[in-house]
Amino acid sequence: MTLRQRLLPWLFALAWAAAPALAAQDRYPVGQIVEKIVCRSDPRFSFALYLPPAFDAARRWPVLFLFDARGRGTMAAERFRAAAERFGWILISSNDTRSDDASAPNAEVVTALWSEAPARFPVDPRRIYAGGFSGGARLAFVVGFARPQGLAGVIAASGGLPSAARLTSPPAFSVFLTAGDRDFNYQEMRSLDRDLARLGAARRLAVFPGGHDWPPEDVASQAVAFLETDAIKRGIR
Repeated sequence: MTLRQRLLPWLFALAWAAAPALAAQDRYPVGQIVEKIVCRSDPRFSFALYLPPAFDAARRWPVLFLFDARGRGTMAAERFRAAAERFGWILISSNDTRSDDASAPNAEVVTALWSEAPARFPVDPRRIYAGGFSGGARLAFVVGFARPQGLAGVIAASGGLPSAARLTSPPAFSVFLTAGDRDFNYQEMRSLDRDLARLGAARRLAVFPGGHDWPPEDVASQAVAFLETDAIKRGIR
């Protein structure tokens, strides 16, 4: 069974609706991380939210979904907070994704978040991004492959392609890879960067001093800056 066949149930679940005006009950503080917002579509799951200081519900904003390998939604959002403030991005960071638990409901988590965002926030449907750490990075790639026109970019921290995936052509989305120089997945990330370069994909690899972890704030800012520049080149910013 191919990766796409495995993901067919998602292809219909991950539909993106037009973003409505922000309802009164969805007016959250800006410039700070709200640690837990329960999903209305599936109350089993929640996410950490960051709205940039310049947030205005009358316009649409880029959104970055974050998938941590241990469900540390607030911590993941903190790494990208400075970049989101600088460039004006919404962060939606799952509190429920897991990478070492075969029973983890990652597919249901993604489906819930994907339906929550356009229903509750004015998101630009052309500028949807997914980022993850370790197994969460593989999950971000899964979302990209399931919806090849649905994501503008993936930030993959210390984790590459899902095991069933093979690249024969450049992905439809841009890719920013990160790894610590002592990361046990360091060589995997180097190899993936070479494969993406060979295929002519829009990609970049950033290596930082450290181990198997999310990138530090400065590298996270490089990732968002890269995707901002890429959005200009694509004519979607």
